[in-house]
Amino acid sequence: MAEVTIGGNTYRTGKLTPLQQFHLARRLLPMLTEAGDLIDLLADENTPLPDMLKASGPFVKSLASKTDEEVEAIVNACLVVVNRKVGDVWAQVMPRKGQLMFEDLALMDMMQLIWTVVEENLLNFSIGRAVDLASRPALRSVLSS
Repeated sequence: MAEVTIGGNTYRTGKLTPLQQFHLARRLLPMLTEAGDLIDLLADENTPLPDMLKASGPFVKSLASKTDEEVEAIVNACLVVVNRKVGDVWAQVMPRKGQLMFEDLALMDMMQLIWTVVEENLLNFSIGRAVDLASRPALRSVLSS
């Protein structure tokens, strides 16, 4: 789906199945609904750090309330579809759930990879689907009233 360079390494993200997308969305939506203000502030490079920290509060609380198993389910779902270029071949970042293949994968790099998978598999699909649904005559009348 996408090739990205993070931390000096090239990665290729893959596609989740529709069922995997559903479960990932189900797990992430409660947290993402708490991140609205933070996302708006992150879009502005001039946002002062104290403002970002304050806006991150609800999202951080939502994330902190998740069990380790819930968070690992999100991480695992994303990283099993990521491959890293090693020489001329591509190697899975996480061939089995919970087992990272690369010891040099830093936390922030891992977070970027997870976000890339979420963007590729959920955000674009959701926006496109919402536009498609909104274009249907029956729904247009409901949405406009």
